[in-house]
Amino acid sequence: MSYSSEQDPLLPKGPGAPEIQGSRPQSVKDAYAPAPATEVDETSSNNIQNRPNNIWPQLFGICVFAAVFFMLTPPSLYDDIAKHLRPRPNTVEERVSRILEETPLIDGHNDLAIMIRYLFKNRIYGEDFTKPFEQGGMPYHVDLPRLKKGKNGGAFWSAYVGCPEDGTDFSDENYAIPIASTLSQIDLLTRLQHAYPTHFSPPPNSTTALSFFQNNQLISPLAIEGLHQIGNSISNLRHYYDLGVRYATLTHNCHNPYADAALIEISGHTTLAPPKWGGVSPRGRELIHEMNRIGMIVDLAHVSQNTMRDVLGGSPDWEGSLAPPIFSHSSTYTICPHPRNVPDDILQLVKKKNSIVMINFSPDFVSCTANSSNPYGIPDFYPKNSTLEHVVTHIIHIGNLIGYDHVGLGSDYDGIGSTPKGLEDVSKFPDLVAEMLRRGISDEDAAKVVGGNVLRVWADVDAVATKLQAKGVRPLEDELPNLWGEQEFDNITSQKQHPAPYSIQVSNNKNMAPSIAQEPIAQPEIQVKKAFDEKTHETYKYTHYLPVYDNTTVFPPTEPFDVVDKGTLADKAKPNLFATNDANIAITKLTPRVGTEIKGLQLSKLNDAQKNELALLIAERGVVIFRGQDFKDIGAQKQKEFGEYFGKLHVHPVGAHVQDHIELHNIYLGPDNQYRAQRRSTRLTTTGYHSDVSYEHQPPAITILTLLTIPSTGGDTAWTSQVAAYERLSPPIQKLLEGLRAEHSGYPQAENAARDGKHVRRAPVISKHPIVRVHPATGEKALFINQGFTKRIEGLKDEESDALLKLLFAHISGGQDLQVRVKWDDKTVALWDNRITAHTAISDYDIIDYKSQKFLHNRLLEKKSKKQVVSSGNELAKRFYAEADDKLPSEQHIYTPGTLLHEKSYSY
Repeated sequence: MSYSSEQDPLLPKGPGAPEIQGSRPQSVKDAYAPAPATEVDETSSNNIQNRPNNIWPQLFGICVFAAVFFMLTPPSLYDDIAKHLRPRPNTVEERVSRILEETPLIDGHNDLAIMIRYLFKNRIYGEDFTKPFEQGGMPYHVDLPRLKKGKNGGAFWSAYVGCPEDGTDFSDENYAIPIASTLSQIDLLTRLQHAYPTHFSPPPNSTTALSFFQNNQLISPLAIEGLHQIGNSISNLRHYYDLGVRYATLTHNCHNPYADAALIEISGHTTLAPPKWGGVSPRGRELIHEMNRIGMIVDLAHVSQNTMRDVLGGSPDWEGSLAPPIFSHSSTYTICPHPRNVPDDILQLVKKKNSIVMINFSPDFVSCTANSSNPYGIPDFYPKNSTLEHVVTHIIHIGNLIGYDHVGLGSDYDGIGSTPKGLEDVSKFPDLVAEMLRRGISDEDAAKVVGGNVLRVWADVDAVATKLQAKGVRPLEDELPNLWGEQEFDNITSQKQHPAPYSIQVSNNKNMAPSIAQEPIAQPEIQVKKAFDEKTHETYKYTHYLPVYDNTTVFPPTEPFDVVDKGTLADKAKPNLFATNDANIAITKLTPRVGTEIKGLQLSKLNDAQKNELALLIAERGVVIFRGQDFKDIGAQKQKEFGEYFGKLHVHPVGAHVQDHIELHNIYLGPDNQYRAQRRSTRLTTTGYHSDVSYEHQPPAITILTLLTIPSTGGDTAWTSQVAAYERLSPPIQKLLEGLRAEHSGYPQAENAARDGKHVRRAPVISKHPIVRVHPATGEKALFINQGFTKRIEGLKDEESDALLKLLFAHISGGQDLQVRVKWDDKTVALWDNRITAHTAISDYDIIDYKSQKFLHNRLLEKKSKKQVVSSGNELAKRFYAEADDKLPSEQHIYTPGTLLHEKSYSY
């Protein structure tokens, strides 16, 4: 007998842990033999007959028409016109190239990580790894040259760890090693991405995946292969998601507390698994709902048929997964009757659930024949049909049965010991697409198969997660044992008061009660320094918003996290925000391209549907000005709650904040704080267009700003549209910029703060962002550079980078027809999108003459793609960030994933 399937190098089992046993074939279904290959005819040009002389007036008229047409056609349409006028590809090879250039080929399952673990012990910096990986010649199926040759667009990179040796033991102790090994494999894949950032993207979500493909990076989400890798802890699943894992296979070759597997390993043999739960367990149903809530794709590769039916909604007592699951690397049971493959009746459920089966390249799943006498319940491997053509037969079977919307590719490269003929490694994907075309699959359907379908399902999963989170569905909590043993906590801790915080020490003797250490854990005392003179502000109404500095707290580096732009959830007609029957609402466009003013709506009274539509309006108009607001008087807590709806709160790494509200970033300029006046004395102008803290890895999105106190005249704020700025550029410059990334640095701000004696709460970072970004809610392209934090363009010589940035900075700040200028009053609130605008304060007032001109005090709340910030001062500014890094050169921000609350007392 021979074995040929996925192996588990992490387990010390000698020759490996095969899934399948093969023997001699018994039968082959001739109906599924590959159709003969056909060539596509080349088109030939036709001869043009000579025309009489009177054709010249006709040609003249055509030329005049063409000249007028191009004079009246907006330059932004030239690229679209050129796209449609490109010659139609004629040969199969040309059609394949067009498909893979326009649609990312996303492999549903790649086991590169376990191969690196097996051959290199996860050590990727030595020449023994880097040379073959970078130059070619890696063992098995994957290296960078072959990924490029195969026109790969991305893959779900599996952090695979095999089942524990005793797969029937569901104890925490038995799962400890798989969990630790999983973290090691995730760390490996993260380090690999960091080592090759131009090749592998950070783990994306469905809304950001295409931007990485357009940037010539491999779309690189991670995956785990079996819930034995989370053990008994739902919290592990959430931690994995935060680390970049985007799908979880419910089982590998072992049952677990959540679901039944198709196969199990007994005494060194892989065999058809007897049922444990009869499908999904009760705890498994709860876990799948939690996967739906966080946006983790449910993967059904490796599971039993009953588990498949349960998750796909085929059980009478459970609707199954709310989001479409996937089969990341499975094939069709009708073509190859293996327990790992998907039967036709379940394929019908796949269609009903709008799901996808991604065809596995493992020869044992591609070509097999039934063998009822096999004691392990495994079919026989049939070598004759272990071919590229037979893989296409699996694809065609699904396409003919339920449609090409429900099939994809899941190679299992580097996790299989052999491959079908013609699919030897990742460089062979174009040959597979070519065979699909030759067999009659249309270009449109082929594009769905290579990547369009899995992107659709992924987006559906994220949409379900967004809805559940918007409804306030809470995380599923773990069922934990009592740390106090058999005695009740209340019986042990009968004292009414306990030191806080205290530590718990648990004895190994289960009959002994744990002890409570009476000495509190040492905590550094928080030292707060006021950045204003208390006597000057004895009668000031907003003294509680004046700036202080926490000179103690240190924050770790920000971790990547997923963000759902609330604008993507909105009704584009905005019927909730703009009620047609409310005569008090007045809406005015301040300029044709940027800025809208609204009267008659209170931000503090908006419901969730109105907030979603507001987010979309801000994305469309860049900045929205609300008049007559009570927002600055509703209190810091309610202001933060308003910001938290759009995302997590962002803490500025160096800036001042409001007492007891480190999320509120305060900017203050008064007679006892003359920083702005000192700065103005060294510059010709106080203006400087910028996007806040763009050096963050995940920059901010929406900002809210309101002024607590304003000067009698002056102190306006101006915004410029980076969407309009991009559209004004010529098509050649647009095309050039779309392929470039720029470096944004937080070091100058941190160094200036340290020089001035300010506390740096978080180490500065440098990020590289595309110069042209696409807004997730509108699909519009915008420039993303600013003079405050953008330092150079990656890949260009210094002189080239400086010249191009100088041009763009001048374009953004000098185009007054792209800008809007807003005058403040004491009840004005401004909301803008940092991803598509740049802004500047206009400090044209005199703070020294504060008796006649009130000092400026503002508070800023910022919401990042994943961060938000609030500020206070004579201006109250609140900024919400959804997809951009937020940084203000002289402001103080609080950064946490999602929302930035920022208080500021000066402007830019």
